Amino acid sequence: KTFENVENLKAIEIYNLRIENISPKTFKNIIGLKKLVLSLINPKKLEEQEIELPDSLEELTILSEESIELPKKMITNLKKLRKLSLDNTQIKNFDKEMLSSLENLEELHITQTECKEIPEDLFENNKKLKYINLSRNKISKLSKLKTGKNTTIDLRENKLTPQNIEELKKHSIENKDKIKYITD
Repeated sequence: KTFENVENLKAIEIYNLRIENISPKTFKNIIGLKKLVLSLINPKKLEEQEIELPDSLEELTILSEESIELPKKMITNLKKLRKLSLDNTQIKNFDKEMLSSLENLEELHITQTECKEIPEDLFENNKKLKYINLSRNKISKLSKLKTGKNTTIDLRENKLTPQNIEELKKHSIENKDKIKYITD
């Protein structure tokens, strides 16, 4: 079933979701929905389905204890999205195409994943990003990231080498765009 004729619903938080099937239009017609939190038990179902989210969404959190590949279409149409959290989703690769369409994104949390590398230009189109949390991943090497101005990037509890951390700190001091790296 979908949420039909629901008015003034601003947030939905669903934890330990064990639903086998989510209708693609379950959330689409909730006009004015700003926040959606989905804690998934069986993320494979999400991958297989073309779930549509409302255009009004400003905050999306997806939690999962299994590996998940998010359908690009699900995220790329969210033009008003300001905060995206993909914590504990076991993502292995970041998708520049998916993130580049999120022009209003201000805050991004991708923690506790299997990701080992971050492409230098991953956040290049996200000019409004102020905070990027990449802590508790398996990132072992990181180039100087291209982001908007005054961006803080949290890299704590990764597998960065002391040399790489020093390079990032130097880049942070020298950078005219005021990128701040948190490494300890």
